[in-house]
Amino acid sequence: MAPLLTVSLFVVLCLIQAAAMAAEPTRQPLRVGYLPALSQLPIVVAYENDRMNHVAAQVQISRYNSFTALEAAFRVGAIDFASLPVPLVFAMAADGHQVRLVGADHVGGSRLVAAKQGDVQSLKGKLIGLPGLDTNENIYLSRLMQAGKLRPGLEYKTIRITFSTVMNDFKAGKLDALYLPEPYGTMAEIEKMAVAVDNQEELTGGKLDTVWVVRADYLKGHPAAVDEWLKSLASGCRFIEDDIAKLGARQTGIIQAGYLKFPAETVSKALQGKAGGLQYAPLMPETKVLEKILEDAGQLKILTKSVDLKTLVDPQPLKRIGL
Repeated sequence: MAPLLTVSLFVVLCLIQAAAMAAEPTRQPLRVGYLPALSQLPIVVAYENDRMNHVAAQVQISRYNSFTALEAAFRVGAIDFASLPVPLVFAMAADGHQVRLVGADHVGGSRLVAAKQGDVQSLKGKLIGLPGLDTNENIYLSRLMQAGKLRPGLEYKTIRITFSTVMNDFKAGKLDALYLPEPYGTMAEIEKMAVAVDNQEELTGGKLDTVWVVRADYLKGHPAAVDEWLKSLASGCRFIEDDIAKLGARQTGIIQAGYLKFPAETVSKALQGKAGGLQYAPLMPETKVLEKILEDAGQLKILTKSVDLKTLVDPQPLKRIGL
């Protein structure tokens, strides 16, 4: 009887374990791409702080070195979620990719710095490095230069540069100015290679930057995973702002070191100084702001096809989590 009892107990324990496993919710893999820029901080902070507590999403993050590479990964289905420049999101939607814009986690954060002190007019005839020609930076730069009556291609030129090579390129004199997400402007200032261009704040500071974009099929199939991740991003925004206010961004500087790999003191300096009007908070971009970027993208020939904002923009995930 003893062997039979042992076998029976073993079977019962196996059934209990199987039932417990079946009762546990299955976490859905959520592949997130990010870049080495302070605009991407909420992603790495949310991942570092919350990934072990998620019950609906199994977040996996991958680093890329340019918006072009990040966009390409999204287009081929290698990632499900990213924070991308608005014109890039428009371009994907215009090309028929089923994506949804579900919010944003910051405004501002990019600055125009140049090798020599001066205002916009000092950039006449200069070569300016951008993170991409289909980025918010290109649109905002165009507005700034247009206000100074400087025409692209004729009185100034732009070139796309990658984050991994930009500082060496600037140091080597291959570029005259940079308009990039922080902390690259701060890094150039610390190394005494550049200074901020005068009188740029009205057109460049605190503007809508990158936005959250998720594959439409993923959002439809796994709304709980998306909602949970958005909650983590919102929590990450609060963590960063609290850390800036209370500890001079020291904790954030430590966390990002494993992902963005910037010197902690550089990050603290940029965040404490609110470089480029950088502020972290979850938000849904205003329709009029998106419409203006859409109009500018068409004028700059960044976009040659129409985009249906009503289909692209989905405010429901933020509403579901109370934001």
